Amino acid sequence: MGVSARYAGEGRIADSNYSNAKWVEGELLVFSSASNEMITGGARVGFVWSVPNDRRFLILLNRIQLE
Repeated sequence: MGVSARYAGEGRIADSNYSNAKWVEGELLVFSSASNEMITGGARVGFVWSVPNDRRFLILLNRIQLE
């Protein structure tokens, strides 16, 4: 995927209506300039976290220009 750096952290998950909220382990990912844009959508940073006994989720963080 072209990850140049990883930083351990936590992400917040919850059930519907924000019930049963809890912190789970995750990682902040910094993508290299050689990363596959088909996967990252051009994002330079993403956060991935694991839902216990379920799956892993990745959100891509893009910079926006406010004018």
